Amino acid sequence: MTTNGTKMVQPSREKNSYSIVRIDPATSSSTTAQQWVVYLKRHRKLFVRHFSDSTYGGEEPALAMAMAYREALQRLFPPLTLLEHRTKPRSNNKSGIPGVVATYRKGKLTAWVAISMSDGQTDQKSFSAKVHGEDGAKALAIAARMEWLAQQSNRFVTLNAQATQAAESRFPQLLDAKSDQGQVTFPTAAPPDMDTVNRQLEQLNTWFDALLPQFFHFRVRIHPRPSRHYDSFQLVVGNKSVVDRLVSKSWTIQRRSYQDVLHLAWAYTQKIAKEQIGPAGWEQFQKKYRSSVFASTGEQPILIVHQLDQPQIAALRSQPPPALMPMLEGIHIPELPLTPATAAAS
Repeated sequence: MTTNGTKMVQPSREKNSYSIVRIDPATSSSTTAQQWVVYLKRHRKLFVRHFSDSTYGGEEPALAMAMAYREALQRLFPPLTLLEHRTKPRSNNKSGIPGVVATYRKGKLTAWVAISMSDGQTDQKSFSAKVHGEDGAKALAIAARMEWLAQQSNRFVTLNAQATQAAESRFPQLLDAKSDQGQVTFPTAAPPDMDTVNRQLEQLNTWFDALLPQFFHFRVRIHPRPSRHYDSFQLVVGNKSVVDRLVSKSWTIQRRSYQDVLHLAWAYTQKIAKEQIGPAGWEQFQKKYRSSVFASTGEQPILIVHQLDQPQIAALRSQPPPALMPMLEGIHIPELPLTPATAAAS
């Protein structure tokens, strides 16, 4: 399947691909990143989150995080049950109860009728308004409808065996209808309202944002300016994992040498690094790359993408937000390997 210049591929069954699709650029000119995307729908709300290869260090780590996110969604937001679906009023319903309809003769209400369909069989039971009164007939029809539903087998409205198994494991109580002296009650899937859904989703996304690998970016390129009789030294540096953290600065190479300007650029990098990734992060970066950077001559660009060591993530993986802990306790968040840095220097 191809959409807007990108190819969407369903991963293999061996990779447990329910609600996860693969997006690859269909052409070399596409700007869409290679990524996995989680698409999960619950009660008419679509949950979407992207997991790009470049962010997580490869196709497999990105898929592992996408699967963890999908599991979290499944734990938080159960699917609709068949009985919930059958008791949800439709837009054209006038009684307020699906399967309960009024019959009229010459414009006068004559009866309320309970209707139930199960396994291809339709049952109907009519209650006369003349015998029971309009309100009484309606109440009897509703009770008959509820009693029929309570006798029917319940299940989750899912199209995937893995999704069904996950829902049955996490929410067995939602499949149990209770009948007591003609009063039938059906459990309702939590959370009950969209405000709760949105609040829990925001907490979940904040947690996964905190689990993102962090990369420090350092790029140097020389741009010749022959009409102005000098070259421009351009530096782009910053934490590329955070929006709007990459900064750019340029110097002219005219009366100064490349090495002179490189020292200025390195000092500026130190300032930005300490602000964005802290003194310890800067020490780690400069210890690993200083010698190779100062061995460059400017004839080729320099690009370094350095993954930061984040020991706090190990503890964070097992610490969901407190409000979500009852639902997410014990969830497995994979440990992502440190990826080799991208480093090219002349």
